Amino acid sequence: MSRRNWLIGISSIVFLLLYTSYVHSSEVDHWQRGIDYYDKGNYKRAQREFEVALLQNPSSPSLLTYLGLANYKQDEIDKAIAIFNRALAIDPDYIWALNARGYMHQLKGDFHNASTDYHRALQIFPEFLGARINLADLFRRQGRFKKALENYEIALKIKPDEIYILNWMGIIYSILGDYPRAEETFKEIIEINQVSIEAILAERLKGHILSSEYMNSREEDQADRSRKEGNIDRAIEEYKRRIAQNEKDADAYFWLGLIYAVQEINDEAILHLNRVIELQPRGQDVPFIKDLIIFIRIAEKFG
Repeated sequence: MSRRNWLIGISSIVFLLLYTSYVHSSEVDHWQRGIDYYDKGNYKRAQREFEVALLQNPSSPSLLTYLGLANYKQDEIDKAIAIFNRALAIDPDYIWALNARGYMHQLKGDFHNASTDYHRALQIFPEFLGARINLADLFRRQGRFKKALENYEIALKIKPDEIYILNWMGIIYSILGDYPRAEETFKEIIEINQVSIEAILAERLKGHILSSEYMNSREEDQADRSRKEGNIDRAIEEYKRRIAQNEKDADAYFWLGLIYAVQEINDEAILHLNRVIELQPRGQDVPFIKDLIIFIRIAEKFG
């Protein structure tokens, strides 16, 4: 090789290295800016930064997952699913995209595909907390409370003292009639953070569920037995039947309201809980029910 050709060759290599370094640096800059915008809630700007970064690295499942999440935050669920599909076409075992796509399916009410994605992510990484909680939430929304509990208990082993997990466990224990474990769980929530809204609800619900009025004063009927057995669909029908026979059955309204709240059927939950307040405006449980309605509305707003 002549000296000139050798110098041209060296120059080409230097240029390639500098260009590659520049492209990588630029990609990282856009990626980081996208994350910064995302964390600040500016999802449109985050989307733009991720899209620019993807022009330089179109085969990154991580970047695609960030982009999909930015679209989800702008209520573009179908677009987010399509982007997660792209990420998983590149890497079918990318657990973050599997979990995110599962959650999108869950939001659309496609519980089958949501469950498939969560189980796949957990098959790859059994201690994936996000997928485990999402799977538990999915069972909870389906009214499969015992399966929800099983998965919340696994999640709690991964992250002890997580109030979100404990909150749902305590309420589900109450619905299933496991009052000692419900009380123990509510006490744990209160010990972790006495001023959280979950702690306030825990204190109120503990007083409600464990009061003699609900534990000792009335014989169980088929609705109560179905609820405690975890047969939630049948319990709902039985409580509806009780209300049809007695429109002032505050207890039936309460349990229906609580079940609907756990399933995140929020309009029905609020409707039934407000009915309890109408029937018993000075009842000892009215403060708890009002707090629960506030909690439902906050959860609905912030997700």
